[in-house]
Amino acid sequence: MYYHKEVINKRPTHYVDGKQEAISRIIMGEQIGRKLTSGELVHHINKDTRDNRIENLMVVTRGQHKKIHDSIGMKTRLQKKYFFDKDELIGLYHDDPRVYKIAEVYNCNEMTIERALRIFLNCNSLKKYKKEKGLRYKSKNRMEA
Repeated sequence: MYYHKEVINKRPTHYVDGKQEAISRIIMGEQIGRKLTSGELVHHINKDTRDNRIENLMVVTRGQHKKIHDSIGMKTRLQKKYFFDKDELIGLYHDDPRVYKIAEVYNCNEMTIERALRIFLNCNSLKKYKKEKGLRYKSKNRMEA
């Protein structure tokens, strides 16, 4: 049992057994003879999500859909939350190569700092870079000596 609900400026939906489902998913499910899995999406070939003619619909995986629309997820996937000054970050790292200390300065997690440093230093491993450059944490005892 279902009834139709059209949402303005979005794709039309139906309620099927109390759950809201896009009409395009219902149509494709009927076409292929089974319910679509959560990993399957319905791609609208002409990009009009209100055009649910069978010749305009195609079942694709999430990966395939990302290839068709390469901008999918850009707002969340590549969202920049922190902006680092390259020279400042590298300077802090050379002064004290403890990543967690730099993360405290910027109030972010260590992986964010590590990722930025690997990009700025053009290296795959901070451990190797530190060894090559001879970077070590200088404790207060060593500084006084």
